[in-house]
Amino acid sequence: MEEEKKKRWRPSLTAYRELQRKLDEQIEGTSLVVQDCDGWREKYRLLLERYNRLKKRGFLSRLLNRDY
Repeated sequence: MEEEKKKRWRPSLTAYRELQRKLDEQIEGTSLVVQDCDGWREKYRLLLERYNRLKKRGFLSRLLNRDY
């Protein structure tokens, strides 16, 4: 006996557009989170660079509190 092939279900145009809209919203939300993370990452790198620069300055610069 042969098994009957199940018919492939296709969403209606309205259902398809609804799914597309949800996907677009999700992608937009994700890109906003990524932008926020990139901003924090950049701030962290700048602070780390400044910290390392201050840490490596010489005795006289530290004594006179100069930031070279």
